[in-house]
Amino acid sequence: MVALGLVAGVDRLGDVFVTFALVILPVVLFVGIATFLRMGAANYHDALTVYGMNRIRGAYLEIAPELEPYFVMGVHDDPVGIGITMGMPPGMPGPLHVISATPFVVTVLNGVVLGAIVAIVALRGFEWDIGPTLVVVGAAFVAMVVGLGRIARSSIRRGQHMVRPMFPTPAKPDAGAPADPSPAARLPERPTG
Repeated sequence: MVALGLVAGVDRLGDVFVTFALVILPVVLFVGIATFLRMGAANYHDALTVYGMNRIRGAYLEIAPELEPYFVMGVHDDPVGIGITMGMPPGMPGPLHVISATPFVVTVLNGVVLGAIVAIVALRGFEWDIGPTLVVVGAAFVAMVVGLGRIARSSIRRGQHMVRPMFPTPAKPDAGAPADPSPAARLPERPTG
């Protein structure tokens, strides 16, 4: 991106700049999409690791409930428990977590780079006016964000369905019912078979 700025300063956004941009920006977009996909694979691996660690902690508490005060991370191996251990506190608005996550930031940057490519092609290649160009740039940005968002959502759901929790997060007690604070009371019965 710095190189584009330097070329733009020398060429005054002429043909050299456009050619250079149309060579560099697709490479930047490729790197951005590859980064998004690689982060998805890394996040899947992280979630699988947290799933295993939560399961081990849940088993420890089943065997020795008195250890509960020493655990600082979750003990439940369902999506809610994994989310808590991975830093998604219960009650945090989903959109807030999504927009602060690195994959979303990379997705937005990919949309901006795609928009820049589309703008250059529309303005210089097809000589469109700014109005239609902005509409097409906006559509390209939205398509990138929605497309990568669908890939992420599909990957998350697929990962969640691959595991069968042995230590699910207990249901919240009914309002007005006294909660049993003992660690053993917080552990659900482990499914058999």
